[in-house]
Formats: sequence, C-alpha cells, structure tokens
Amino acid sequence: MIEINERQKLFRVAEMVARARAHPAQLSKGQAAEFASIVNAGLVMIQEDQIAFANPELFATWISRYCAKSVSDVWEDLDQTAQELLRTYLLFRKLELPRSATTELFLSLENDCGRSVLARLEKAARLEVRANEPNVPLSSIYFNFCDALPELGYTSADLANYLGPVLAATEHWLPRGKIQGAIERLAEQSQKKAEDLLETFLQRPEQRTVEFAANCLKSLWKFDPGIAHGKAFELTKANLKLLQRIGCIALAWFNYELPSNEKELIATIDRLEELCETNETNLLPTITQACGELLVALPQGSLLQRVQKSFLRLASHKNPDVQSVVAQTLSRRVADLGDIDLLWDTLDCLSSIPARYAGILQELDSTTYRMINHNPKRVAEHLENVVTSRLYGTEGENDRLPDLYKDTVFCLVDKHNSVFEATITRWFSSKDPRLHSAAADLVGHFVREKHHRPLRTIQLDFSELNSLDEGDVQRIICALTGYVEDYKAMASLLISMLSREIVSERVRELIVNALDQVVLYNMPGLEGKYLKDLTQDQDISEYVRQVVTDALDLFGSYSAPLKERPNLKELMPPDSRDHQFQVKIQKQIDSYRESAFNKSGFFSLIPRVPVKYGRSSFSSKDGNAASSAPMKTFRTDIAIPRELLIDPLGHIVKRIKWRRMAVDGLPIESKSPPTNHHDEAGNERDAEKS
Repeated sequence: MIEINERQKLFRVAEMVARARAHPAQLSKGQAAEFASIVNAGLVMIQEDQIAFANPELFATWISRYCAKSVSDVWEDLDQTAQELLRTYLLFRKLELPRSATTELFLSLENDCGRSVLARLEKAARLEVRANEPNVPLSSIYFNFCDALPELGYTSADLANYLGPVLAATEHWLPRGKIQGAIERLAEQSQKKAEDLLETFLQRPEQRTVEFAANCLKSLWKFDPGIAHGKAFELTKANLKLLQRIGCIALAWFNYELPSNEKELIATIDRLEELCETNETNLLPTITQACGELLVALPQGSLLQRVQKSFLRLASHKNPDVQSVVAQTLSRRVADLGDIDLLWDTLDCLSSIPARYAGILQELDSTTYRMINHNPKRVAEHLENVVTSRLYGTEGENDRLPDLYKDTVFCLVDKHNSVFEATITRWFSSKDPRLHSAAADLVGHFVREKHHRPLRTIQLDFSELNSLDEGDVQRIICALTGYVEDYKAMASLLISMLSREIVSERVRELIVNALDQVVLYNMPGLEGKYLKDLTQDQDISEYVRQVVTDALDLFGSYSAPLKERPNLKELMPPDSRDHQFQVKIQKQIDSYRESAFNKSGFFSLIPRVPVKYGRSSFSSKDGNAASSAPMKTFRTDIAIPRELLIDPLGHIVKRIKWRRMAVDGLPIESKSPPTNHHDEAGNERDAEKS
C-alpha cells in the first residue's frame, strides 16, 4: 500500500510530466534526492536526469489524478471546466495514454475530489436545451463520459434521474445513440444488472430515460431470450403508447437465430402485423422503424417476405412521420437491403412527398445518389415518377427537380451523360407538360453547372430520337421553344435532332425556322459566337452545316436592314435613367455577394480590401509593389431575349402556345412552327425577297 508521503511524491512527478508534456520529464540533480524513496519502492525510475513512472498503469493513473485535481479546481465555472477538460484530453493524446485514462479521470473526480460528473453532465445538457444551440461544456463531457459509463459505478436510480436532459440535448447529434450504447454495455455486465436497470427505467414512464428500457431488453436477450422477449411482448400491450413503442423497438432489436428463436420471431412478426392493422397514428412510425430493423437482420425466406410486405404497405402511408422513418431507413440501410426490387418499389411509394418536407426529400436524395452509379436508368425512372406524381411546374408546385433531388440530379447530369440525354429526350417527346417542364429544368441545371466541364455540349439522344414517330419529333421542337430558357442550349438541342436517321422535310423546315425565328431573333449574338463557328466545324455533317446555313441566311435577310437603321434618340433612355438602372443592378449583385460572404465560414477568414477608383497597385511577394496602372472601365451586358424587351406579353403568349402544341401536336394546316418575329420584321423580310 502506498503511504501518504509517497502519494504526494507521485502526484509531484505527475505534475512534472504534465507540465513538460513529455514522459520521461526532465529532472534536476537536487530533485533526484527528493524522490529517492519512491525510486527505491520501484514506483518511478530516474535515468540521465529524467524521471518516469515505472510502468504504464502507474503512469496513466497518476496523470489522471493530477488532471482531475486541475479540473476540480475550476469545477464551479462550467466554461472553465470544459476548457480544462479539453486541455486534459489533448495532454492524454500527447502522452499517448490509453482510453482507460479518461475513465481514471472521471473516477478520480468522483472518488478523490467529490465531484459528480453525472450531475455536471445533466447541468450542461439543461443549458443546451434551454439555449437551443450546441455548447462546449456538454460536448467536452458527453463523448468521453459515454465511453467510461460502464466503469463509473452509478446506480440505476442515478442514471434514471439524471440522463433525461442528456437524451433531449443529444437527440440529433452524430454519432447517434452514443449514450444508448453506453447503457447497453452497462446492462451486459450481468443479467441482474440488466433486469435492475430495466425495472428502474420502466418505473419512471414520465421521465425520458424510460427509452433506455429498449436497450436494457436488448442486453437482457443475450442472457435469457425467453424472458427478454416476454417482457417486450407484454410492453406492446401496455396502455401507454410510449411503452408500446419501447416494446416494438425491442422486439425488432433482438438477434433472432434460426431455428432456435423461430418461435419468438414468428410471434414478433405476428404482433407487428396486428399493430399495423390498427392504424394507430402515434404507433405507426415505431412499427415502421421496427420493420426496417428486421429487414436488414433477417435471412431470405417467407418470414422476411412478410416483413417486406408490411414495410412496403407502411411506405404507402401518407403520414409524414411514417414516410420520414421509411426514408431514413432507406438512406441509412441502403447497402444492407438484400432485395433491390423492394428498394425501388419503396422509393416509388415515396415519390409524391410534398416539397415542404425537405428533410424527407434529403433522405431520398441521399439514397438515390448512392444508387445512381449502380443503376442510373432506374434512378431516372424514379425521378420521372417524382415529376408525374405531383402538379409539377404549376403555381402551387414551384419547387424544381434540381432542388428536390440536388445531389442526384447533379450526378446524373455530370457523370451519366448518355442517361441524362436519353431522359430529357424521352421527357420532351412525351405528351405530359410536367415532364416538359422537368426536362427544361434539367437543361437549365446543365447550363448553370457547365463551368465544371466547359467543352461539353448538350444534345438529345440519338437512339431515343430514332424510336420516335414524326409527331413526337415535332412535339420536341415545340417543347424546346416553349420551355427552354437558354437559347444557346435550345439551338444545340434543335441541331442535335438532325442526327436522327430519317429527318423529314417538315422537321427540317421546323428546325430551320426555330433557329431563325426563335433563337437568332431573340439572341442575335449567337449568330457569330456560335452558329457561324459551328458551320466551320469539320466534325459536323454536311447536312447539319446546310441546315444551320439556311437558318443564318434567313436571319440575315432581315437582320441586316434592321442594323442599318439609325437608333431613334427619342427611344433611348436618358443617361440619368441608365445610371439609376446600373446602380440598382449593382446593389442587387452586392447584396447577393455580401450574403454569400456572411454565410461562408471560409470567406469570413479572408480579409477584404475595397478598391477605389483611380490608380491601383498590385503587390508581389513580401509586400513589394510589382506594378501600378490606371484602372480601366469595363462593362457587362445581361442578354435579355429581344422579344421580351419589345413585347413581353406577346412573348409569354407565344410560349404558352408552343407549350400547348407540345401536348396537342402541331395543327395539320400549319407549315411552320409558330412565328416569333414581329410584323415589322416580317414585312422587311418580304420586302427583301421582292
């Protein structure tokens, strides 16, 4: 047994090691004589002016006791306690102490210093719940406390009384279930311990710690499956819905081994099906969670099929709480689900989730994102179900597909080019305006994200085009002119239709007129920047070159006279109005930029220096000015469709007509797609021809 004098010396050695943050620690010649007694006792070693503990166990124990004293000294201040604990953890890591040193730390706080770590944890949790935001004191205790809990010797009553606020404060923390896992390990120490904890938690149904009863039942199963199953089964028949939920979860958590536990498993499935039939709103989410647990635990067979049937039925339920549990099950267990058909069927059941349930949609997006590399076509089919199961594109459903399934759409557009092009081709050729709108949203997403792969162009799928009849091809042209907002993308899609094996004269005429009257009329800048350059591309066919040339010729026949006409000064806005417009636009841009800077943790670390008008200097290394030059003015133009400026109402009406014809088809008597230019431009074209 170590005497008091020797304890003080060991404590002194621990202090030297902690302050030096090294083991062994430096020792002066005068100090060597001070520690002679504990050296002779074999507790420490001194070699070459360095002192160290004789074995790792003594090292960990006394460093933990010294640090416990440091934490105890600031115990009354919660923030200082948290900071001291964090410094202690860093010291343990620096000294490469085992995880058991943290347990020694908490035990020393309890036994040597009289400080209740459990009570301090509850206080930190209450503060977090009250403030509704994370705090350092709770996190500084919580994780290491969960690791050490089974060794700290708390009574069942103490745990039941103190851990309720901790459950509430850490409900949405990652990793989930840390404290629940600690209770399970504690209950696994013995059957008596598991039963004692179970009874204590169940006697306090008004406290949140009653939820630990399911963890105790899971541990009790390892000692006596019959007793554990019987207690859980009885809980499902309790009057309190809370106890029923605990019983259902415990039944799903049991590790059923076949054939030895087949009887208990059949009873569990029968009970879950019976509860599912009751349609109890408060109980259905828990039943769904239980079915999800069994899905990944059971082997293939008739019993698993029964659970799958119940799970699929619950997935069709319109209760958002049930849908949320189903989505979470798919997202977290997608790799464990053995039946891939069940996964897709369940996803399709959830395809009509309203956009206001953003959390559920994020879980579904996570699932489809992880599946898209395995089966991109099937993911595209699911996205189609998402579109057709709601009033997509209407005023009440203005959430777009790239927003509903952000990661999935990004991956589809960026990495699965062939499936993406086949999807938009199929959607544009359909008679469903919702699919037309969704396809246009995918095109818009491609345009916005194109900077990742600037050389990539967008086009329709060759195979899909060849499988369509004449009416479907004409429908695509109307859908493109009615929905696509980016005119360069529209031109690329129209031109890609010429890759079809059979292009009728009617379709050729429609494409030429659409390029002329829609694309070039609204965006004249594409004439030289895109289409003329395209005609000089050696990789395109002569047929495509001729179609583009015909469209350019038609456009040139009336655009040249328009360019020669002088601008009427009476129609030009005064400089003051132009200045006001530019100031307004700049304020909008500045507000967007400022918002982005404020919300970004990265940009908040970067200093920003405002640049004034006049001469500017640019610095090289070491702050030396490398050069100076007068600042120059620059101008940016926002391309607005010409017709939207001249006749916005007419522009909208025409797009509506094109969209209607994308559903009903072009009228038989029509020889060209709906014209887009104005009477004045048309008259000038006729004058040029005469």
